[in-house]
Amino acid sequence: MLQQHPFFPGIAVPTLLIQASDDPLIPLAALPDTSQLSASTCSELSAKGGTFASCAADTLTGWSAGS
Repeated sequence: MLQQHPFFPGIAVPTLLIQASDDPLIPLAALPDTSQLSASTCSELSAKGGTFASCAADTLTGWSAGS
């Protein structure tokens, strides 16, 4: 079932939505369909590069390392 995103059609400022299909935090089902976007909004979906794609366990520092 297609989720409704009532605020997307009202975006007037040029906006780029960037999402990776392998993102562990935001599933593809949560994304708006392109028919729900305003004329000033573009959506780009990459196959890889989810939220933690650039993090390796041995290189984390600060809050992301649990310190």
